[in-house]
Amino acid sequence: MESDTRMAVTAEALALAWRHHQAGNLAAAEQLYRQVLEAEPAHGDALALLGALYLAQNRWAEAEAQLQYAAEALPDSAPVFDNRGIALARLGRPADAEASFRRALELEPNHAETHINLALALEQQSRIEEAVASMREALRLSPRHAIGWNRLGTLLLRLGNAEEAVAAYDQALVLKPDFAMALDNRGVAVSRLGRWHDAVAQFREALRLQANNATALNNLGHALTELTELDEAVVCLRRALELDPQRAEIHNNLGVAFTQLNRLNDAAACFERSLQLRPDYAEPHRNRGIISLAQGDYERGWPEYAWRWKCKDLRPRPFTQPLWDGTPLAGRTILLHAEQGLGDTLQFIRYARLVKEQGGAVVFECPKPLVKLLANVSGIDRLFPAGECLPDFDVHAPLLDLPGIFGTTLATAPASVPYLTADPGLVESWRRELASLPGLKVGIVWRGNARMQYDRYRSVPLRALEPLGRLPGVHLISLQKGPAAEEIADVSDAFPVIDFGNRLDKEHGPFADTAAVMKCLDLVISVDTAAAHLAGALGVPVLVLLPCAAEWRWLRDREDSPWYPTARLFRQTRMKEWGDVVARIAQLVVRTRDRAGFGPV
Repeated sequence: MESDTRMAVTAEALALAWRHHQAGNLAAAEQLYRQVLEAEPAHGDALALLGALYLAQNRWAEAEAQLQYAAEALPDSAPVFDNRGIALARLGRPADAEASFRRALELEPNHAETHINLALALEQQSRIEEAVASMREALRLSPRHAIGWNRLGTLLLRLGNAEEAVAAYDQALVLKPDFAMALDNRGVAVSRLGRWHDAVAQFREALRLQANNATALNNLGHALTELTELDEAVVCLRRALELDPQRAEIHNNLGVAFTQLNRLNDAAACFERSLQLRPDYAEPHRNRGIISLAQGDYERGWPEYAWRWKCKDLRPRPFTQPLWDGTPLAGRTILLHAEQGLGDTLQFIRYARLVKEQGGAVVFECPKPLVKLLANVSGIDRLFPAGECLPDFDVHAPLLDLPGIFGTTLATAPASVPYLTADPGLVESWRRELASLPGLKVGIVWRGNARMQYDRYRSVPLRALEPLGRLPGVHLISLQKGPAAEEIADVSDAFPVIDFGNRLDKEHGPFADTAAVMKCLDLVISVDTAAAHLAGALGVPVLVLLPCAAEWRWLRDREDSPWYPTARLFRQTRMKEWGDVVARIAQLVVRTRDRAGFGPV
């Protein structure tokens, strides 16, 4: 009889505790749960409910302890194992959390929330494909789970499946149109696809719903920087820092915007602050290196620029052989390999000769479009097109590591040109063809590779070169490749451009005819793309159009280049405006024409 009374009192106390729990009176609920457990320490329901209460209060360690006891008392309770998994995940024990979630699913396999929780535990362990599978199962069981679709999108984005991620976020937003987090995440996904205007629209909508969302402000600032809307980008990023001043990523993004505005001191301060908050953050290290290189401080710049290999957008090659540290090769074989664009390769292949002087065999893995052009570069013993099987080698070095390895400064940059040559037969053939053109012969390149991030700053519309095309005694000859060459037809009513079309490089391979034609010209005028580097490496006079915040290789505030003695640099004075640049180039072209005796009669 006494036992029955005690049980009734316990049940009543537990029921009252649960009512307090549901009403949000957690302190009262906790006191009653503890009273029950003082009377019955192994009371499974009281243990489970007290553990759930601790979860609601983010008291992870206490929750896990209570739920462990609850699991012993209630070994067939799926909710207990699910809740304990949540506590374990919050405590940074994802493997134990996974085991607890899997036990919950053994007991209740069709519980969607547990599949979601399992996916998160798998994500914590970087087992992303398994996490995606678990999340898909959750959504099969509960297809109207907007949060689940949002999480699936984030997992797919981690796998690099941006298109699928966008579809998942779309589904989340169909179910919950005012889901600010999904809008922000969708903006990140479409930005990965290069759809920056779409991304900006998503971030703005997320901010309409949550005006003080620092993450969305940071993302919007980054997207606006990509679209060269730099003043607004700075406003957004500064507002983000007001809300979250300790986030290193925002300081870094603000530094990038300042860099593009050519406010290098402000940018450097941002990168410094970012690194104070996260000393091992690779991106601001690299960005700080870029600023140092742009300012000509090569001694500081090269070591910082080496941090690029730890950045998300660049991955080191998975070779087992060590990186070369600059010590004498002493008969060893070194593999040099390109790492970025064709222009970078053309600029830094000059170091092959210096590497060869270290006493070893030099193998170069070459981008396929440059194989013929670089076949006879001094210092290269064997050249292999990228993608082909490589020979044995002892050490390796990416091309852009070489300036740092050799301790290059502005005074010691290897600037002897030409270090590239054009095919003599092709040069003679093109010289005969171009001989019929009277006047100054000027090659032009007005656009770079549109897929390159930097292209929106450097490329110009062909029509912007009209002042050059109208100069008497001057013939503009297109060296442009790709879709941009179609602009020639669009300007035919305004000024003439000689176009060799498919004849250029089609028969003899990439850059072969281009290099030969350049050797036959009086001048090359190019935006910052591979053609500018090719002309400089051939020792051809080249005028380079540069944006306000030109790449570090062209330094700042100077008209010459320590890398290319035959180059003259013409920089924008105002972002997005090329008229002044073209006008200054036209003045130089006129002087060159007149000196050559091709002036108007």
